[in-house]
Amino acid sequence: MMHLIKLEFQKYQLWRKWIGVVLAHIILVGMSVLMYYGSALEQEPFDWEMVILMTDALVRGTFLIFSSVIMAQLVAEEYRSGTINQLFCYPVERWRLMFAKLLIVFVFTVVNVVIGNVLNVTAVVILDSVTDVVLGDFSVIMMTQYGIYYVAGLLAAAFLSLLPYIVCMRRKSTSSTIVAGVVLTLFLISSAGGGMTQAIYFFRSLTLGAVALIIVLVTLVRTVRYIGENDVL
Repeated sequence: MMHLIKLEFQKYQLWRKWIGVVLAHIILVGMSVLMYYGSALEQEPFDWEMVILMTDALVRGTFLIFSSVIMAQLVAEEYRSGTINQLFCYPVERWRLMFAKLLIVFVFTVVNVVIGNVLNVTAVVILDSVTDVVLGDFSVIMMTQYGIYYVAGLLAAAFLSLLPYIVCMRRKSTSSTIVAGVVLTLFLISSAGGGMTQAIYFFRSLTLGAVALIIVLVTLVRTVRYIGENDVL
């Protein structure tokens, strides 16, 4: 499996996307800083739970879109250009080929959501140590208490990042795959509002993630079965 992933990286030169990833992280930190100062100037009190909730929604939403772009390149572009035929000629089980693509998107989302949250929360912590705007004190104990909810939300984001695969296999279109990622992002960010607590937000995300995982696995099984019964060559 690792060899297949390595081949995918070499084929699409995915390592070159680090520039876009770094730029996305910088923009996200800038947005968190602007939101912090905006709330401070308007004298709207908010606590650390809201900080973590909103920054996490922004980070997850951003990399859901980013992951849909990668999904479109790894899968939809293969069908559009016809290179999928060459790929299926390899002496490797076809489910492994498709699973390797999904695994790349999954790991990409997990890694960048973690990095993004660490950067954004750290930026707000540093600012608040000077201005003291956020209600309450930030502590490791507080983060530990929310740890299980965060892990649930992280896994949900990773599973949701695979959901555009369904659109990708139905439409075989890069644009439709990316649009699916944008729709997921808008839904995710909008669900973070309305005074929702972090526990409810993450539990809802976990439910969505579980549903997404089941749908993606069913789609993957059907895809592999179709490829096996109907040779694409």
